[in-house]
Amino acid sequence: MASGPTRTIPIAVVDDECDIVLIIEQMLSDLAVEIHTFTDPHMALEYFRQNSGQVKLLITDYRMPQMSGIEFIRSIREELKETMKIIVISAFEPTEREIHSAQAALSVDEIITKPFGIERMVHAVKELLESL
Repeated sequence: MASGPTRTIPIAVVDDECDIVLIIEQMLSDLAVEIHTFTDPHMALEYFRQNSGQVKLLITDYRMPQMSGIEFIRSIREELKETMKIIVISAFEPTEREIHSAQAALSVDEIITKPFGIERMVHAVKELLESL
């Protein structure tokens, strides 16, 4: 039985560190995803405003100088009513309270601590995309 065309799933990566954005983009290059990258969460919010409902997975940093990842997610969830899957990445080990708050209040699906390996990121992304 022939399979149909591969579906390309739009995802967004938001991190104030350009190197991290590029690394994640390279890590996910073999997946059937269309990656939109941002180093400024305000620019990412503008993208979401103009492309409402299109992005299916968001990978965002927890701490950014322009806006925290939690503030960014809150804007997406409350202001824009976006329902995509979310992975939060952080160079800092979040406390149990921070994890519970992010997962319960903002529907964060996964929290990954930096540095992370390619296997960890690819596995998390594949798992969340399969649940769509």
